[in-house]
Amino acid sequence: MQSENQSHHNLYQPREIKFFNDSNLIVSGITQSGKTSFVFHSLQFIDENYLYIDFDDGIFYINKLIEIIQNSSLTNKTLVIDIYNLNINDYMYKILEIIKNANAKRLIIISWLPIKLENFQNIYIYPLNFEEFLSFHNSIDNIDNLDGLFVKYSQIGGFPIFAKYSDQNLTKHLKRLLKCSITDFDIDLLRDIADNVGVPRSIFNIYESIKKRRAVSKDKLYKKLSELIEQGYIFSIVEYQKSSIFKYFLIDQTLQSIFESKKDFSRLFELMVVSELRKRDLSGFFYRNIEIYISETKTAILPFPFAESSIFEKIIKRTLRNLKTLGAEKLQIITMNFEETYSYKSKNSPEILFEAIKFTRWALTL
Repeated sequence: MQSENQSHHNLYQPREIKFFNDSNLIVSGITQSGKTSFVFHSLQFIDENYLYIDFDDGIFYINKLIEIIQNSSLTNKTLVIDIYNLNINDYMYKILEIIKNANAKRLIIISWLPIKLENFQNIYIYPLNFEEFLSFHNSIDNIDNLDGLFVKYSQIGGFPIFAKYSDQNLTKHLKRLLKCSITDFDIDLLRDIADNVGVPRSIFNIYESIKKRRAVSKDKLYKKLSELIEQGYIFSIVEYQKSSIFKYFLIDQTLQSIFESKKDFSRLFELMVVSELRKRDLSGFFYRNIEIYISETKTAILPFPFAESSIFEKIIKRTLRNLKTLGAEKLQIITMNFEETYSYKSKNSPEILFEAIKFTRWALTL
């Protein structure tokens, strides 16, 4: 399918993502994360002329794609190619040469798979973070209803398309989409990650877990895990000073909800906190009783949905020594409803601020 500057996605809400106005672009990200809508909105915002080719018919039609490009007037236009999960690297240089000869302004490739090409800027699209979710629902200023919107966010997650679906249909629809984009083995691996969120593991531990259910070689497991990480379905946090131990997470709570065998809200909440950081491109490591430590801001993060005053005091005592070891200046305990602050100062260490803060307020300050 091809179209030129049609009005796409009029209800689209802007994302917190930088768009490069004058560069060739590769826009990648997992299925239904909002890549195509992001490109359309960005091009219309700068009033740029473009030709869009939707390449959902598969690799068989690569030559048809090249024919369309050759027969189209691309002078001073941007060419947008939506290739889904097709690996077209073998054809890319031929396509680039044709575009160059056709005098196209630039090329934008939309892909589920990450692609590296010379003279291209790369943009990765995550599912919506909490602030984007509020914007999507036109609720960013509706502070009185933040708790209700948090519940909806925990159920629907950050995939923009799922705002259309009831909770009953969401799981079925997402599973159908995943069947089209990843393999049964990938799905089994995602399920294993979902059941072990927050558990420190080596890659060998994952192999031992998977092989209980299916025959698999170490090489295949390692390759598949690397691919799912590269594609953005999975991410990991490494343990402090231990390069072989990780905590693995799925990128969004919707994935966690459909793959987790035994529902556990504390585990879901932990994933929501850590994935919120990931969606903002904030990274760090974990250490003992600290979920994630971000060196750049000297801030430690600890999800604890049902904290209260007595638990807050225990957390201070339990983490103080580790925070001093890391040189932390703040511990943020992310909760559902409880908020409190405490400041600790000793002669031989800098002041440490302990802050219990609701997820809804914390996520809007990142």
